[in-house]
Amino acid sequence: MGFGDLPPIEKTQAYLDAAFKKARERSREYNLSEKEKNPLSREKTLAILKIATVKDYLSSRFNTIIDKYPNFDNLTEFYTQLLKLTLDFKQLKKSLGTIAWSVGKIHELSTDSIRRIKRCMDPSVVGEYLRKYYGRIGSVLRQAEKQMIHLHMMRQVMRDYPSIKEDEFTVCIAGFPNVGKSTLLSKITPAKPEIKAYAFTTKKLNQGYANRAGRKIQFIDTPGTLNRLEKMNPIEKVAYLAMKYIGKYVVFIFDITEESYSLKDQTKLFEAVKRYGKPIVCYLSKTDLLSDEQIEGFTKLFEKKKVELMTDKDDLMAYLWEKLG
Repeated sequence: MGFGDLPPIEKTQAYLDAAFKKARERSREYNLSEKEKNPLSREKTLAILKIATVKDYLSSRFNTIIDKYPNFDNLTEFYTQLLKLTLDFKQLKKSLGTIAWSVGKIHELSTDSIRRIKRCMDPSVVGEYLRKYYGRIGSVLRQAEKQMIHLHMMRQVMRDYPSIKEDEFTVCIAGFPNVGKSTLLSKITPAKPEIKAYAFTTKKLNQGYANRAGRKIQFIDTPGTLNRLEKMNPIEKVAYLAMKYIGKYVVFIFDITEESYSLKDQTKLFEAVKRYGKPIVCYLSKTDLLSDEQIEGFTKLFEKKKVELMTDKDDLMAYLWEKLG
């Protein structure tokens, strides 16, 4: 699922200006029949045309917003929890409800105004009905303006949500920042994540896909340190949810050069990730900087923990392809 194509939310005055402009243009382009050329018929025809144009334009724009935003009853658990963690979920529903209310009011006012105009027998009064209609439509949108501003701000957050294929076999790559998660992702998939030599560099979920003989593994590089939920920043919360609801396996990366984090801290984080209850395979990064003795000593340590430990990316992929079946 992706949120990148959510339609923009404009200022209410922009919607009104565009709708009224279209109404003027349509009335200028409309060819009156002979029957419609007497003053009363002319005013009625053009006024009704303008009202219908305003109604159709605003309804179309607002219904597109309603249709493009998620149906909360059909969301998967991952995206439901993601919305609740990163946004005011009640406010989001309220804002979308206000737009739906606006569509209803626009239809109601349009129907009422057209009915009044059809019954009117005075050309000057027809114009007054049209002006009142424009004013009432403007009032409806001004009442909705606060909620539309809220929705605009929430859209900015939702557009950055990852597009995760939840039906794919998914492996989450975990570990402290700067231990080699993005590097591993770039080696085992065609993904080209930005890699920088300092901590907390990943500002979004990096994703990649490995393909073999028609089979696919989806990899998610989870940023941050995945500490307690209340202490996580927004992108760490996304990583937490991906690991909890989507990941089938976790590849936990250790960097025993201790360049950025001590082995003690990395082991503590590893134990925390184990509590997610997902099968874990460990991967030793930066082996080119290690001696054979260091690698052997760490390997023996993990044999005691009865956890799979890989030092070669090809061995890791062979292991994961086997788990995919």
